[in-house]
Amino acid sequence: MDSKDELLKQVCVHLSSYASEKIRYACDKVFQEESDILSKIKQMKKISSNLSYHSDYSRDGYFSTRNQIFYQQAKFMVDVEDKYMHMVTPMYTYYWNYDSLEIPELRTYLTWRTKFRKGEYPKISTSYLFVYCSEIINLIGFQNPDEAFQTLKTLIDVYYKDITEPYYLTLFRKVVKDFIINYQLPISCQEYYQMFSLEDAYRLHQQREKVFLGQYDGVFSYLDQNSSYKVSKSSFYSSPYGFLVERAIPKVFSQLEMCFQKNGYDFKKIVFGEMRVYDNYPLFQEFPYVETRENGSREVLFSTLDTYFYKDKRWSAHLFVESPNNRPLLGIFLKKIESRIREKTKYKRTITVNYSLSGKVMNMRRSFLDFIEGGEINSVIEKAVDTFLIEAQQSIRKERQEQRMQSIVVEKEKFDEIRKATERIQEKLVTEDERREEIPVAISPPSSVQIGEIPEQESNTEMGMMALVQHFTEVEKRFIEGVLSGYSRKDLQQMASEQQELLEVFMENINIKALEFISDNLIEDLIDSIEIYEDYREELTQCLEEEKHGE
Repeated sequence: MDSKDELLKQVCVHLSSYASEKIRYACDKVFQEESDILSKIKQMKKISSNLSYHSDYSRDGYFSTRNQIFYQQAKFMVDVEDKYMHMVTPMYTYYWNYDSLEIPELRTYLTWRTKFRKGEYPKISTSYLFVYCSEIINLIGFQNPDEAFQTLKTLIDVYYKDITEPYYLTLFRKVVKDFIINYQLPISCQEYYQMFSLEDAYRLHQQREKVFLGQYDGVFSYLDQNSSYKVSKSSFYSSPYGFLVERAIPKVFSQLEMCFQKNGYDFKKIVFGEMRVYDNYPLFQEFPYVETRENGSREVLFSTLDTYFYKDKRWSAHLFVESPNNRPLLGIFLKKIESRIREKTKYKRTITVNYSLSGKVMNMRRSFLDFIEGGEINSVIEKAVDTFLIEAQQSIRKERQEQRMQSIVVEKEKFDEIRKATERIQEKLVTEDERREEIPVAISPPSSVQIGEIPEQESNTEMGMMALVQHFTEVEKRFIEGVLSGYSRKDLQQMASEQQELLEVFMENINIKALEFISDNLIEDLIDSIEIYEDYREELTQCLEEEKHGE
């Protein structure tokens, strides 16, 4: 019988266009590389089945086994490189380990990791970043924590700004903070916030530390953010006397603290919060982490408000937890401060304060509600504001007098030059002081303080509740009627979603209109419920009815 080669030659005689083509066998380089990576992945997957077979089925046993599986798999794959051509987005969401990846996803990750290690930073799904974070926190592929932390910083510098999901942003910040704590890196709280360009968040953190320590100067931003009444969004705050609200806070809050103490209540604990101890506090809670260091004892003071302790291979934490009652209580205090200053400056519109806390505070005895709703708190705030206004007036006058005296003692040859410069400065500063800070009030007892009246702003716009209702859109009217009828937060959220807006943004737009026409917020977000301020419910309901019937 003829050989295959001879038969092929005979066929070629009749196929003049035929050209022999080399068949790719397994020895070819590309094919061999594909086989090698797939074989490596298969062996890696086998680790999972071997370890799972020996695991117990308790909750702690499950997570411990899951973490061990990842740790062994990651060490097995630590030096593997890939150049997969078909990059895919992972199908999973919340599990940052190898076992949650299908083969195409795993090869995508290994290809991205290969490029990242070589200094190339291609766009990639955020989920893959967290798989790499799982390797970093276990120091897989790194000689020490400092080297691993530098890689974390590179991830932040390159990819953090492109993350849009709030959950992922929070998770990224948490894994970095946990890494600093776990490995006791000399990174301060301020440096940590700066890594993510969160300077505003750090300032709020500092203010929260101050109120915890009983220091109330320079904490307005923190108080206003946590209050149910937003002073910063009030029309009065942007007026020439609006700055007085912020300056009055230290005096008022110090007096409130004394008043609470006299009545047997812990002001800081009830209004702001307290430190709590959490045993067996889990660092890297969302990630597969395996502790491999020898046991030891250590303490990490990340800030005044969060300290961590490690002993017997377990972490515990001493953390500041905000009071669930701070929003309504701060809302009352800040609104009353503004209300009193409006009254004393004879501002064109006044606001009222509702001291009722029914349904707004948690875990409080009836006696505490009676204490807040009675007249003592109101009296304390009024007296503190009045005293502050007298002291502020005297202080401002003294400062201006010192400024003027400093401009007298100058060298004669430089007088004209300095005088011109001083006039330019005074035009920006002294004139502003006269407009904003020189309060035309005679020194008198706090109970009889009178402050110069601010002229009415010229406006052709009619003010009041009816004018506000007429400026609401039909959607906003239906939303407000829903609030008045006691709709649930879920139902109101659905109404806002139909307008393609977040519930908070939708309510904020309504409150902005309310500030323009009634100089006050209209809607109060109590988390568990959304309500119209009690002062305006009856009038608002009446105006809605009149407007609906064209009266």
